[in-house]
Amino acid sequence: MNVPTSENRHRLLDRRDTLRMLAKASRPPPDEVPPTERQRRRVEQEQLEQIEAALGRMAAGTYGVCAVCGGAIDRLRLRVIPQARACFDCASPAVKGADDQFLRLEPALPRRGA
Repeated sequence: MNVPTSENRHRLLDRRDTLRMLAKASRPPPDEVPPTERQRRRVEQEQLEQIEAALGRMAAGTYGVCAVCGGAIDRLRLRVIPQARACFDCASPAVKGADDQFLRLEPALPRRGA
């Protein structure tokens, strides 16, 4: 499968490092922050888990293979959402919603070295 693994691996590692940095940042306890901040923290944690899973698939040689149908995940989908675990046709509405949520969050994430 001709998946842009190296480029996507670097993007995933950068995102993982940024999310880890945010998780370690000095923040008030969850019960002292507004609901929108709690939701943002949950999204960041979910994204970190998805990124770790994608890196695991890369190590196992299954990156770019749809977890539902076993077919290939489109290169463009992986370029936009490198942690995608399902092809667009197989992605559930919940997964598509999580992908949309990530795309809205991504520009707000600080970049390493920026």
